Amino acid sequence: MATVAATMISAVLSYGLQQNPIPGGWLDDRERDLEKAWSYRPPTNFQPVYILGVPQSGTTLLYEWLCQYPEIAYFSVGQLSVVDHYFVSEYLSETLGGLNLGVDAPDEGVHEFLAMCNHPLIQGKHGLVAAMDILSGPEAVSLGHHTELSSYIQQLNGRIREQQPAAFLNSYHVHKFQEAVQKSVFTWQRRGRPVNTFLGKIPAASLTPRLFSYLFPTTRFIHIARAPQQVLPAFIQAAQDIQEVPFIAKRPLSERVMASYYGLLTKSLHQEVFSPTATVFHLTYENLLQDPEPWLTRLVDFIGLTGTPDRLEQGCQHLKNLPVPPETLTMQRVEELIATYAPEASAHYQRTQEASRT
Repeated sequence: MATVAATMISAVLSYGLQQNPIPGGWLDDRERDLEKAWSYRPPTNFQPVYILGVPQSGTTLLYEWLCQYPEIAYFSVGQLSVVDHYFVSEYLSETLGGLNLGVDAPDEGVHEFLAMCNHPLIQGKHGLVAAMDILSGPEAVSLGHHTELSSYIQQLNGRIREQQPAAFLNSYHVHKFQEAVQKSVFTWQRRGRPVNTFLGKIPAASLTPRLFSYLFPTTRFIHIARAPQQVLPAFIQAAQDIQEVPFIAKRPLSERVMASYYGLLTKSLHQEVFSPTATVFHLTYENLLQDPEPWLTRLVDFIGLTGTPDRLEQGCQHLKNLPVPPETLTMQRVEELIATYAPEASAHYQRTQEASRT
């Protein structure tokens, strides 16, 4: 719940600044002043790692646990609250940190990613609101959005794969996202953490992990999959729960639209994460829960972290104490939704199981 609250703080601050922006020139000057005062140089001595997986597949469990390692840099709520001015955000985080507002809590950087993608359906700076807009509205319109978005992602991945990146990959928003990653590493190092890795986790990033490989050629990926019969009901339930959050409330999210979006994410993942040119650690949610210690140990080794018995034990205990989610849909209904809107989901899960054994 703390992470959800922290993410909402970030989204609300970002939304408020977009609606009532501080004059850009003033913020630009403050950002440059801080760059000089802190002797900023874009760091190059770090390993980018991104966690990939559809929502409710275990990505947040891994992200929050790994962010506790001192070698890890990550986006935090306070660092992203002032849009496009990372050091100004960091300065405010230092100032507000004593008030215990959770400014160091892990944040997914949703609005930064959506802006970077630069497409009418996913571009925006309003955090969760922009993401929910893809799924809300009349059902036929939302399903049409998924078809259009799928075509766009296919074209984007194809251009990057063929070394013909679209012009927007060199755009302002892409540059700012890359800069935010670099400044995150710099600020955590400045705080005295022995950072050598940047860890990112954005569910929508599963649409096109090639973006990160393009920006940071040495990027490694952690890919976690969960049985479709388990993840889809959890995804639908989470979407219904989030409608209780102010500022997203009363958006009509149907089961078919959620299943369609799940299918879109799975399709993109299936096409990208098994590429022989990508460095990927594959695991399944079920195997992680059944026998957490060896999987967490292998994961730490993959990233290159210094594992300790205490942290491994903490991660194991957290996984063992996860609550059992309520059953909200009949298995027949779940199977119908998967067959109609996410036909590649079962094959994707099976291939992940196979890849995790190698």
